[in-house]
Amino acid sequence: MSGSGRMQIRIRTALLLSLLVPLAACYERIGRRRDAHEWISAGHSRVNGGDPEGGLDCFDAALRQMDSDDRALRLYAEVSRCEALAYIDAEHSEEEFLRLTELQNLSVTNYSRVILALKDEAHYPQALNLLGLGQAKFPDEARFSALAEEVSALADAAAAAGDPEAAAMLEELKRLGYVGNDDRKR
Repeated sequence: MSGSGRMQIRIRTALLLSLLVPLAACYERIGRRRDAHEWISAGHSRVNGGDPEGGLDCFDAALRQMDSDDRALRLYAEVSRCEALAYIDAEHSEEEFLRLTELQNLSVTNYSRVILALKDEAHYPQALNLLGLGQAKFPDEARFSALAEEVSALADAAAAAGDPEAAAMLEELKRLGYVGNDDRKR
């Protein structure tokens, strides 16, 4: 084979390799995104199965897998993380969610997921705080009105049972306009 023939082979090989490197990077990125989805799914399974600590570990693993520019998936994992934290440490869950509100444009669903988890675990002060923030951001959202009425009923029941935190919850609900008048926000 002549020198020019070897040179053509080297050029073709170099061109082929220059095409394969970006393709390999693309496959690697797709693989990381798939892995992140799998970690998120496993996290939800663990939280729903009563293992919020295991779910939190899965959400953290998912966040480590992601590219920084995958904003929608990252936000979903971070909100899922806050939801898992609601079962473990309500104050930390609230802090993390408040951090997200400063960095991201959160949806009604994002707020609702974390508020419901906090409510389900009877962490009413944190749930009410996030509910107030959600209402301020989405004043016409019916889900928040319905949720506030549900929390109000729970607070009434807790107060009737002698729960010392119930009075504070009822005062917060009054401040939000859900208790103590017939002109509730809707």
